[in-house]
Amino acid sequence: MNAEKKKRLQDNITEAQTALADLKTSRDTATASLTDLRVRRGELVERRNTAAKLAASASETKTGLARRQVKGLSTAEEIADDLSAAQSDADAAETELDATRTLLNVTDDEIDALQVTITESETAIPTAEAALWDAVRRVEVASITAELVPGLARLEAVLRKAIDGFGRQDLVAALTKAIDQASGKREAATTAIEAEYLA
Repeated sequence: MNAEKKKRLQDNITEAQTALADLKTSRDTATASLTDLRVRRGELVERRNTAAKLAASASETKTGLARRQVKGLSTAEEIADDLSAAQSDADAAETELDATRTLLNVTDDEIDALQVTITESETAIPTAEAALWDAVRRVEVASITAELVPGLARLEAVLRKAIDGFGRQDLVAALTKAIDQASGKREAATTAIEAEYLA
């Protein structure tokens, strides 16, 4: 295997390793962020519920003050300050309620996006692992092939010599027998042919 091919195969492994590592990092980062967002969402839900209670309380206060005035228990002047304070509380509570609802919507969108990222990463990881395994396998096959080439060349030379003295059927039978005896090992196959036909 020449240096250029070896480098190309090694680069393929490096690229596959990087792609796989990036996917796992993306998944892990998204998972950590998702956990943080769920905690923040819980806090926002509490804020929203508190704001809703404050808004309801301010509304009840305003309603109670208005009833006192209707029943003649208080004059408009007497309840003016309390009514103004209740209105301010109601406005503040509504503002907080709107803000938390907006934040919740944004947080929910972020959570959905992270879940998509996690799902996509989880789906892509097996493919990336397979690509890495394939890149490694290609290097192994190339290495084995590089080792076999000299032996195959010697085997070809032996066969070319053998063909001068035997017919094609004899040659095929000789090759088959030699390969069976050698169990696929290069040197053993060559030795078997040489021992049987070229001694």
